[in-house]
Amino acid sequence: MAQRQDSDSVISAGYDAERSISLFETDEPASGIDRVRSAVSLTKEAARAISITAIEAVREGALFMGVIGNRGQLVNPFRHIDAAIWTEPDVPDDMTETAYDYCEELTRREAGNFYHSFKYLQIWSVGR
Repeated sequence: MAQRQDSDSVISAGYDAERSISLFETDEPASGIDRVRSAVSLTKEAARAISITAIEAVREGALFMGVIGNRGQLVNPFRHIDAAIWTEPDVPDDMTETAYDYCEELTRREAGNFYHSFKYLQIWSVGR
């Protein structure tokens, strides 16, 4: 195996493993723009972590309450009730709120399907 030799025309640069390479001196304080850049990247990462955590918390709460199934589908929270057993004034407030929440979430999810079903209807009927 051939050994590598440095010739006189090649300048070799030494590197001290104890020192790091930086574009500016470490003794100088960070400039204003550098502080802003580091704060923005830190804030961006923190906001992403918080939003992911919040979404997981909402999902786990809905799963715990039995409103969604394991795969994210809506589950009927009244499946254990065989028939209406209350007259309207006697319905507990939390039951009414749960019913409204369920209907609102179902409407929100199905609205996207409804919108997309009509979005391409004209294209399909014209091309037919």
